[in-house]
Amino acid sequence: MAATTPSTAAAARVQAEAPASAPVWLLLGSKQGDNSQILALAAALGLPFKRIQLRFNFLHWLLPAMLGRRLWSVKNRADLYHAPPRLVISSGLRSVPAARWVQAQSRGQSKLVHIGRPWGPFRWFDLVVTTPQYALPTLSNVHHNLLPILADERTPVALSPALQAQLADLPRPWTVAVLGGHSRPLRFTVEAARTLAAQLNQSSGSVLLVGSPRTPPACIEVMRPLLQVPHAIYPFSTGENPYPALRAEADRFLITGDSVQMAAELLVCGKPLQVFPLPEVPDVLVRLTRAWRDAAVQYRWLRPAFEWMRHRGLLSSLRDIGLFHRQLDAAGVYSHPDLARALRTAEKKVTVHHVQQLLRGAGEPAAVPFSEQLAAPVASAPQPALHQP
Repeated sequence: MAATTPSTAAAARVQAEAPASAPVWLLLGSKQGDNSQILALAAALGLPFKRIQLRFNFLHWLLPAMLGRRLWSVKNRADLYHAPPRLVISSGLRSVPAARWVQAQSRGQSKLVHIGRPWGPFRWFDLVVTTPQYALPTLSNVHHNLLPILADERTPVALSPALQAQLADLPRPWTVAVLGGHSRPLRFTVEAARTLAAQLNQSSGSVLLVGSPRTPPACIEVMRPLLQVPHAIYPFSTGENPYPALRAEADRFLITGDSVQMAAELLVCGKPLQVFPLPEVPDVLVRLTRAWRDAAVQYRWLRPAFEWMRHRGLLSSLRDIGLFHRQLDAAGVYSHPDLARALRTAEKKVTVHHVQQLLRGAGEPAAVPFSEQLAAPVASAPQPALHQP
């Protein structure tokens, strides 16, 4: 569906209600990983910014190509009725129509930076900042990083007295196992939980099992009687969150392979990390997209139709988290923990440079040689050492 310019009445309402606003708007959604990247990029830019927590109605199920530059799916539209900013940073499918609506109010002056995948034509955005799992093409407005955009080094969190008492008798080393959950097409099944428990039983020292909001309770319950090593289990709750302190105290990490953000956040801790892959259970949309892709590979005459539908968000974009892990492994990040910290700093610096170029109106950002981004070039990185069961 072709995008349409918002009504004159809506534009007038924006101008009438618009106080002086921050030069950068952050369109936050429901996914913590997406929001973390948006906030980290905004902080690195060093410009005043305004957080807008978007809330959606049932129309959020419509694709961005169907909604166009409209706010039909947004509940809190009044939060956007202000003078348009110089820059909008967004991520995820649901925020795309809102970001495009804001740009329309500015008559094209607001720059749009989208993190992840565009869920539509690349030309909708001035810059798309992406990571390997989306396998996006190399275009002038697509910037590729190996790691998600991460916040700077955090102040270590000390163990609370209650946690100290619980962990006092657990021998070192401590393996902090962080559990994720279902992330299409990956599924954290009970069978996978049993396999993970058997693997953790091979660990020396103790295992500290930490759940997340997405962790199926049945998976934790099936692991309780199976764990034979000294251990402590912390299912997700709304009370005290032990994860920040355990992350600081861990000797090594094991994570389920469903979260790119979690993997990156733990890699920059500079400690050994192992990934436990979850099984794939493709749903109808994933099967449809893969069938289209495979047919387009086999039959050339189908490729234009496939690309046309994919670039407009009419087919669900494929995400390969395994590709993310493989590329980091090939760069030596898993076998050389300090490299992740250097990579975080270098990639964020270059990403900020690209955004600043947009704001200056300098056109296509100048490329920065990768050898200048890292203290140690990838060519000299250690050999891959990521071993997945």
